[in-house]
Amino acid sequence: MAEDWDLVVVGAGWFGLAAAKVYHELHPEECLLVTEAENSCGGTWGAGRIYPGLKSNNLYGTYEYPDMPMNEAIYGVKFGEHIPGGVLHQYLTDWAKKHNFFDLIPFNTRVVELEPVGQGWKLKLDNSQKGEYSLTTKKIILATGLTSTPNFPQYKGLEQFRGPFFHAKVFCRLGDTANTAKTVTVVGAAKSAYDVAWAYVNAGATVDLVIRPTGNGPVWVAPPWVMGGTKRLEKLLHLR
Repeated sequence: MAEDWDLVVVGAGWFGLAAAKVYHELHPEECLLVTEAENSCGGTWGAGRIYPGLKSNNLYGTYEYPDMPMNEAIYGVKFGEHIPGGVLHQYLTDWAKKHNFFDLIPFNTRVVELEPVGQGWKLKLDNSQKGEYSLTTKKIILATGLTSTPNFPQYKGLEQFRGPFFHAKVFCRLGDTANTAKTVTVVGAAKSAYDVAWAYVNAGATVDLVIRPTGNGPVWVAPPWVMGGTKRLEKLLHLR
């Protein structure tokens, strides 16, 4: 692997993949690297974040790249349906392969340090197999997103709690707790909180959704179809 790059994109989610593709089209002669801390591309929709029943807020046809519409025959999603998380992961993987840089992404590679050097940057990375190594680049695009680092609150007396206590980010690994849980407390009121709460309720548990009085509060919950079911919610932006 070369040690000097023209551009390093950190993160292989929606925006990291798009940034890499566009930059390569504009500068095909330059050396480009995309790094990803997880074991697959997709970011929020990476393989390690998907669990049964997870779907996007978006309806079919509203969550895709313009150069690759989500084909119903390939992905099995129909008009008016929410897109399953597994489908989004496969779609993003297919898109990266279509543009010939999926096999060039070093997965399980986390950027642990950035240092300005001259007119560029020095990066220290940690790969799960080869360990730490360094490289330099002229430019960096950070596409790490808003959900890559969990916001994990600490509570007084937590050490005395004997039940499972985990962040929604790892629910994919602990989703089987829904099969045995009787009572569950979910802290938060954004999409992940609603998704996890629904998963437990759907499995028969009693769920308390706790929302702090300060901060931004819960996200807005709305039906996907409005105006008597004649308009998709996101289409309201195009109406006068």
